[in-house]
Amino acid sequence: RWSVWMAFETAWVAMQYLGFAARGEAYMGVGRNLLIQKEAAITADLHPELASGDDDFLVQALPANRVEISVHPDAWVVTTPPAHLNQWITRKARHSQTAFVYPGKIQLKLSGLSFGLILFYGCLSALLLGGKIWLGLGVWFGYSAMVFPIRRRLARKLGLSNPAWWWAEPLLPLVYGIVGLKMLFQSRSTWK
Repeated sequence: RWSVWMAFETAWVAMQYLGFAARGEAYMGVGRNLLIQKEAAITADLHPELASGDDDFLVQALPANRVEISVHPDAWVVTTPPAHLNQWITRKARHSQTAFVYPGKIQLKLSGLSFGLILFYGCLSALLLGGKIWLGLGVWFGYSAMVFPIRRRLARKLGLSNPAWWWAEPLLPLVYGIVGLKMLFQSRSTWK
């Protein structure tokens, strides 16, 4: 279901940027959920040539010791997700273009996460399609046993009762691949 996918993907991204911020490597924020001091906003390079990302560049302009995280529901501003998959892909492509201006270290780490996900599910698919079903299932259950407790705790903190990671996560490489193709044909300097 579309709303379940949106909740999962939002949580997936939130786990990444909140996790990085907790380690002193804040690279992203969601503008409607940020509280920024005026002085920091005035001095930040917001890359006005891009259609999105001003919130990310505000966060990146701050020293690591000036970034705090709050996952308390009272601190959230909730918005309605796009009604159709095409709208979501267009929005995601626009937002993803900002990553090309992130610091190189962050780009490398995020690329590593994506590549690891593609490699894992590619190898898992090869095992299953190659007739090694029990081995493939064993690998998947082992992986799930390691990550499920962590994800469950984070999902609860983010207010998600059913993140549906078991079916939604394998779709990420495919969906993000479609977003990447959309980025090739979408202007980097327009916003609607």
